[in-house]
Amino acid sequence: MNRALPARESSQPPEGERLEDKQLSSDQLEDKQLSSDQLEDGQLSPAGLDELQALLLSGERERIAQLETLVLSESGRTAAVSDVLLEAMLERAGRDPQFARSLRPLVEDALRVSVKRTPLVLAEILFPILGPAIRRTVAHTLAAASASLSRAIDQTLTLEALRWRLEASRTGRSFGEIVLLKTLEYRVEQAYLIHRETGLVLLHEGVVGSSTPDAGLVSAMLTAIRDFAQDSFQTSDNLDQFQLGELAVHVETGPLAVVAVVVRGSPPQELRDRLAQLLEGVHQHSNDALHEFDGDPQHFEITRNELTELLVAAYRGARAPKTPRVTHPRQPQRVAALIAVIVVAIAGVLLLAQRERARWDGFFAALRNAPGIALTNVSQQNGRWVLEGLRDPLGVNPAALLEQHGLPAAQVRSNLRPFASLESVFVLKRAMIALEPPSTVRLQLSNDGVLLASGSASTTWLANAQVRVTAIAGVARFNLDGIKIISARP
Repeated sequence: MNRALPARESSQPPEGERLEDKQLSSDQLEDKQLSSDQLEDGQLSPAGLDELQALLLSGERERIAQLETLVLSESGRTAAVSDVLLEAMLERAGRDPQFARSLRPLVEDALRVSVKRTPLVLAEILFPILGPAIRRTVAHTLAAASASLSRAIDQTLTLEALRWRLEASRTGRSFGEIVLLKTLEYRVEQAYLIHRETGLVLLHEGVVGSSTPDAGLVSAMLTAIRDFAQDSFQTSDNLDQFQLGELAVHVETGPLAVVAVVVRGSPPQELRDRLAQLLEGVHQHSNDALHEFDGDPQHFEITRNELTELLVAAYRGARAPKTPRVTHPRQPQRVAALIAVIVVAIAGVLLLAQRERARWDGFFAALRNAPGIALTNVSQQNGRWVLEGLRDPLGVNPAALLEQHGLPAAQVRSNLRPFASLESVFVLKRAMIALEPPSTVRLQLSNDGVLLASGSASTTWLANAQVRVTAIAGVARFNLDGIKIISARP
């Protein structure tokens, strides 16, 4: 297809441009030695024009093709983004703290999927970390168990231990709790690191087995007590300590953070010094995180080990190593006497335990046979008996049965739900309460649920009784044949 060249008369370029075009055409003709078929009347033919465009625009065409590949091709876009992705993420993370938090759900989901698909890979990664940690934990647990066993042996084969067992049986507490109360000098049960300005808990550690309250509630309580004391007494001094029954809360306050520990017993001054040292360390290595706190407590995990080391305990009665003694000739007799005393004491303890068990069995039997109570389950949880079932509010109270059998009510938790028993004695009681019959009326309940009324009553009482009787569970019919109507007094 031939292209028509524009006429020379229309849109002629300036003379300078025509000279440049002629010079360029002559150069190209010299370089390429255009053949005569590419020239028509001294001008480029369409084929020559195409070749000339290819020569002049080849570089731009290649760059345009590369840009099209980069923009329109998915693989091209992927390659371009991958070249700068890491640098872009590092730069954004340095400028925007929210960037890391926005990536956290994606990383967590990816880890969750990876663990479900190939758990062995994660196990191989964590093994070098978890192995030593598990060994240290097991060693610490075994050492603690060994020390506890040694204390238990020392505290069992003594007359004092026998008195403690009798006290535990009498008060309903466990023997371990009695021993703890008698021998414990002090124990730090809870430790908290709190951001002073916001009152949020940064870290919390507690002793295994102790009651652990909600950390947020404890922080709110400390903040409220501190503000109340400062407002009430018009002082800027910080709250150092306050008592909650058997527990004492020791507080060490710094410019940006607060350390609080819950202690049972009377700790030495050394504990207060340790709190101050820990607080100073937190302000040194986490000063920027405290100033720019954004609600994320992960910045303070480096302090967790120091907080855990505050959970210490000290016991009274630690005995020094015994020195060798010379064997006395009568020592075997004393040993035999001591063994006899121990055997008698153990027999006495067993006898008391058997008697207490017999009292509990009697209580449960009386409870099952009591009218108005349907006992479905009896279990023991945390040293207390738990009763489950149904109980008519007009029936016997389990607390009264406990008192009759000489048992402590604190050892029983009742989960008996109320219901309306259809036994005749309770139906009749409900009828007496609902109808409020006068002294001249006598109510009886037949075996087939018919409520019989006899005596004399006014028409007002009869009308009210006929309305109220319909709401009494267990009454099938109300019979008033035995009632003599008397006129109401004016």
